[in-house]
Amino acid sequence: MYQFWRTTGRKLRAHNTMLGQAFQSIAILLQWQDTEDESWHCSAIDGHSILADGTPILTPVDSRILQDNGLITVSQLYEESVTGTLSRTVNSTLIDRLASNQQWLRPKLRALTNTINNQ
Repeated sequence: MYQFWRTTGRKLRAHNTMLGQAFQSIAILLQWQDTEDESWHCSAIDGHSILADGTPILTPVDSRILQDNGLITVSQLYEESVTGTLSRTVNSTLIDRLASNQQWLRPKLRALTNTINNQ
């Protein structure tokens, strides 16, 4: 997602410096959010900064399938612990359910969650 903000900011800067810089600041904020301990789980799945670093990219079809299933944030790909807090355990049941009709989603979501866990 941050890439779209950054690109748009560059294009806008030629016409309106302040607006262009505002868009680029949002790109920096989104990229920071993806990696911070306090906010990594709030990041959007589609457009996550890790996807720009070589992890298999989600296609528009993949993104639509995730949205249709109500999956928007990274935290939804993980299980909750017994105390109700988010754990770093991937929700395998959810991924398997999604991949039952769309097998190509499993390796993409696994790669995304593995990369997030390794950060």
